[in-house]
Amino acid sequence: MRCLVIHGEDEVLRFPVPEAEARLGSDPSNDLVVQVAGVSRFHARLVPDSLAPRLFDLDSKNGLVVNGKRYREVALFPGLIVHAGAARLSLEDGATSDFEIAVEFARQPDHPLRPSEASAPVTDTITSSPTGRDALGLLRDLNGFGKEGRPKPGTDELLERLRRVLGAETVALLRESPSGREVVLASGEAPDSRALSALPAPSGAKGSLCFLDIGDTTGAFQPSCSPDALAALVLLPAGAAFAPWQREFLGFSLDHLTDTRNALAREVAISVPRHRQLVLPEGMVRGDSIAMRGLLSQIAKTVHSRIDVLIHGETGTGKELIAQLIHASGPTAGGPFVAINCAAIPAELLESELFGVRARVATGVDAQLGRILDANGGTLLLDEIGEMPLSLQPKLLRFLQEREVHSIGASKPEKVNVRVISISNRDLLEDSRAGRFRSDLFYRLRGLQFHVPPLRDRKEDIAGLVAALAARAAEEEGKQIRGISRKALDLLEAYDWPGNVRELQAEVHRAVLFCPAGALLGAEHFKTVDWAVRQGRSGSAAERETLRPGQHLGGGGLELRDRVVKLEKEMIAAALAETAGNQTRAAKILGITRNGLALKLARLFPSGRPL
Repeated sequence: MRCLVIHGEDEVLRFPVPEAEARLGSDPSNDLVVQVAGVSRFHARLVPDSLAPRLFDLDSKNGLVVNGKRYREVALFPGLIVHAGAARLSLEDGATSDFEIAVEFARQPDHPLRPSEASAPVTDTITSSPTGRDALGLLRDLNGFGKEGRPKPGTDELLERLRRVLGAETVALLRESPSGREVVLASGEAPDSRALSALPAPSGAKGSLCFLDIGDTTGAFQPSCSPDALAALVLLPAGAAFAPWQREFLGFSLDHLTDTRNALAREVAISVPRHRQLVLPEGMVRGDSIAMRGLLSQIAKTVHSRIDVLIHGETGTGKELIAQLIHASGPTAGGPFVAINCAAIPAELLESELFGVRARVATGVDAQLGRILDANGGTLLLDEIGEMPLSLQPKLLRFLQEREVHSIGASKPEKVNVRVISISNRDLLEDSRAGRFRSDLFYRLRGLQFHVPPLRDRKEDIAGLVAALAARAAEEEGKQIRGISRKALDLLEAYDWPGNVRELQAEVHRAVLFCPAGALLGAEHFKTVDWAVRQGRSGSAAERETLRPGQHLGGGGLELRDRVVKLEKEMIAAALAETAGNQTRAAKILGITRNGLALKLARLFPSGRPL
């Protein structure tokens, strides 16, 4: 695949050769934005050609220079280098996977788009680009539903496929109820009350598909014709609009999903579950993997309950976000959400932090309400519950049984109305059997129990997670990132992520730092992951090397210091390789000072640097 390569002062930009005429310059309004010294605001025009793309100078200050001579027009053949100020332009061959967009990120409105917009329009969606084959396959399934000999696709599968084909953020089926419209099934983000209240009132007659603006979001709404029928709502990402073909496609698709004369709509109306709508907390990405869909389905079926919840899973999987989701979606959503980390507070202070202290209980001791009373009417999150001292566990058990708090220095207990959600990355059942955790407390905490799957078990979610994490990092760093290449995404999916989503977040943020503005995140921006995959140090290998509680070292023994030194050497070598030996940038990646890195280099590599 031919690509245009632009070497700047300290970065290299690569783009597929545009299929249509494109303008190049430093101004953000250009098709190819090249902000390199000496490049004029509107420097040149690039015209595709079957033999070689042609560059035309737009009366720029520094022009188009080849071998020291300035030209008004240049045919960009492979091997030719054209200078535009300090930028060097050339035509090269590249692997398709390096330039194929696996995931296109949402555009940051406050920052100009940069180079690679010329190759394909930004659709402001966090999904892979749909293909005509996907749309045709969906049409066949919609039209053939109920016909003899044809398999019946699931309702949730149809909604998910429709959402992906449209590049939509939401596709939802709605039903009229005495209290208003309710969401009975949704793919993507469930529509909130603001979106539902903006829809036209039911008329009792079959209405036609209508398009409407809800804030900065464009939507399509298919009304229902009777109380037993379904309505449908489609919402695009902010700033996006429906293409003409999508409007026609929607008319056919939503008719088949909502018209009760069709076998499909009758099946849908009967089969859609009546689960409570889940409210995702800020920063949470709804996964499309089987593992995450199963978890969210379990939560949706039980979220109306006030029963206490235990959430377990590996470090970095997002257990606190799941706890926030349960709180925001459940009956205590109107109350406070109060969290306390049982591992971060010294044992002698944890009791007063939880249960509170009355005034004048002792000289110099200030009164405090305590986290349990702070959470009255809402949810109390006990993070790292497995680290709670055994001496304090009986008092917590009594609180859970009686729902009353006996503050330090109080003459009598005080009743509270609190839902308790506990989080742990430890096997509390095994700990209770080993005497490290009270079994009666474990069973009291485990009213409902949910397991958050590790990232290696839901790799289908990596694309969406990368899109969300990269958008957040790009906004923080003040730059626009176009998307991620297929080669880079394949690399991330080949790694098992022992640190789970937290590790992925760190890697994506680091990649955004090194990625040129407006370009794709490529495999070269994930050198630490690439190195780990090549060395076979994926999550499964890391798991095998990790010593679990209760696991014995065996006769050979294991020196902790040796393992720490080995890991430090590997991480420092990887960081220096990624930054081409730049110690300042390597120290930033490692999260230490440059002086700290210099001391570690002197201690760990006495014979010289590891490059």
